Amino acid sequence: MACLLHALEHCANEDQQKDTLYNLGISCTNILDEVKAMHYLAQWLNIAHPGVPIDTSMFQESSYQLEEVRQMNHVMISQFEQALAMSP
Repeated sequence: MACLLHALEHCANEDQQKDTLYNLGISCTNILDEVKAMHYLAQWLNIAHPGVPIDTSMFQESSYQLEEVRQMNHVMISQFEQALAMSP
């Protein structure tokens, strides 16, 4: 994780940033940090599919209630489904 966070700070271009955000999202999923995973994946989706914007401000709190996390999941699933429908 530390290496990926460091890499994110030093990305030379959008492709590197996109790859790093994707890998951070997957890494956070692997360590069961659901909110951070959604945060990084939302940033990735904003770059990879700009036609499906996600407001990443919902991931800025330090703690969340269960219902808030469920709502975030719902938003993320909806946005990913929208991006999938837009892709060939």
